Amino acid sequence: FQIKRNPKDLWNIFRGLGVGKDTKSAKSLPVSVDALNEHFTNTGPDFDASNVIRSYNFARQFDRNYDRELVFDSISEERVRECLLQVKSTAVGSDGMSVEILHMLVDVVAPVLCHIFNKCLEAGYYPAQWKKSIVMPLNKVPNPATVNEFRGINLLCAPGKIFDKAIYQELNNYVITNNIINDKQSAYKACYSAETALIGVLDDVRRAMDNRKLTIYVGVDFSRAFDLVRHDILLAVLHSIGLTEKLVKLFASYLSGRCQSTRSPDGNLSTWRDVSVGIPQGSVLSGLLFVIFINPLLSAIWNCNYMMYADDLQLYISCRADDIEDYVCRVNEDLARLHDWCREHGMTINALKSKAMFIGNTKLIAKLRVDSFPPIAVGGAALEITQEFKNLGILVTTTLNWNSQVTAICKKVYGGLYQLRRIAVDFPKNIRKQLAQSLLIPYFEYASLAYCDLNGEQMDKLQKTLNCIVRFVCRLKWDAHVTPSYIELGWLKIPERKKLSIAVMLFKILKFQKPVYLYNQFTLLSAVHDVPTRNAMTTLQIPVHNTILFSKSFLLQSINLYNTNSELFDLSKTVTAFRNEYKNLLLDRYSN
Repeated sequence: FQIKRNPKDLWNIFRGLGVGKDTKSAKSLPVSVDALNEHFTNTGPDFDASNVIRSYNFARQFDRNYDRELVFDSISEERVRECLLQVKSTAVGSDGMSVEILHMLVDVVAPVLCHIFNKCLEAGYYPAQWKKSIVMPLNKVPNPATVNEFRGINLLCAPGKIFDKAIYQELNNYVITNNIINDKQSAYKACYSAETALIGVLDDVRRAMDNRKLTIYVGVDFSRAFDLVRHDILLAVLHSIGLTEKLVKLFASYLSGRCQSTRSPDGNLSTWRDVSVGIPQGSVLSGLLFVIFINPLLSAIWNCNYMMYADDLQLYISCRADDIEDYVCRVNEDLARLHDWCREHGMTINALKSKAMFIGNTKLIAKLRVDSFPPIAVGGAALEITQEFKNLGILVTTTLNWNSQVTAICKKVYGGLYQLRRIAVDFPKNIRKQLAQSLLIPYFEYASLAYCDLNGEQMDKLQKTLNCIVRFVCRLKWDAHVTPSYIELGWLKIPERKKLSIAVMLFKILKFQKPVYLYNQFTLLSAVHDVPTRNAMTTLQIPVHNTILFSKSFLLQSINLYNTNSELFDLSKTVTAFRNEYKNLLLDRYSN
């Protein structure tokens, strides 16, 4: 336990001791590995993509940035060494070779791999042996019964992982430099995250509620999005954004001729099957290639606001209650265009899993009559109107009440605490602290700024749950004061944790000016006042608002925190230095 820091590694130790449930993989499969492998390699319905491909080629010819081009025709030995050491995956693919072995032999293998990689770049060729994948089935649900309730993760060959890393770095730098990916795509980008995506959407909803408006929200679910990416269309998209013909040829080789075998938990392998569609999940390239492929989809959204995180798409639009029917029609227009785009690109919107919700204050929601206007539908199928929706791991309700979210956090913490008490109560204190920090504290921290407007009762409930963790770590009696233990552990209580999270997020937004959709909401008074105003250079403008609800939004809380602590926001500091300085300032308040 002393040498493990990763929560995943720690939970694996516990499960090896028979503690806790393994929700991701089962000891046995309810279906055969051949059935799973057939499902994973299912290509979906065949269709003619020639018109779509022609449109991307046409777009490239008339691109105003036609001169931009990604050239990657050689790699240095030092770069190969760096990429090799950056690959941390310990999973062994079909070649039986571990990256850890290559780490130990880096001085020997780096020159050899450099020679091979340069030959591949020169020829536009990806070696066939590196395209053989072992697929591990992971559960989508706790007790899967059908092939649809599994997803596959690819175990790739070691040299291929290193080559993929080098290609990824070149492609990612090119995409960032040329602003190719839509700003509202929050996955696989530095300074963007599920949390920033949630903040962006929910603060917009709070602003609408502040103006007594309803928000029509739709969570769009794509069926097997990564698995149904058409290779010919992806190659056309890559060419359209400026990759050279040789690089496109390399990606064509990378995607074609792939094959895979699915392995059961007991080690049995299915028969090998060819893979003609999809992006191999497990490669560092998979996420980047997917967001490049899906990026044009967002141009089909004309009426609604939107946010995307990988393949999770959120549509939302706000209006007066009297205009709700008209705005439902606008949402349906966007959904129809999305459906058409997906049909043309081989993707599928899952109407059964896609959900719709109306969000507003309690009075407006109570007066709403859903059956009085047209259904929200996609592809002719009406979407379920729900009262609660799990959005990127956060439970969102029609009135932005966070009781369900807080209850879910407490339930997970108490469940984990029960497991730790069973096995770790006699461990040394430093190990108990480490286990709590790795396994329990993350439940409080995941996307916590999405629900930064908790009421007092909800804050108290979280605080009592956190106190239970402190009592476990420090072996305190139930009625003992916990504040001295917080000081001893260097931990913050819930209110101070929230302040620290807000401050760090704001610091990163101002320092890196990303995400753009959040950064653009912050304006210094000096930028809006012609007449010099005292402290205008160190004061952020407070937006006009009408309700307590919006005053508790991330935007308003972060602005108020900045305006009262502007001297701390020295953007020349590192994020770590700022976090530590502000955390120590908050900890000092417990002693005063």
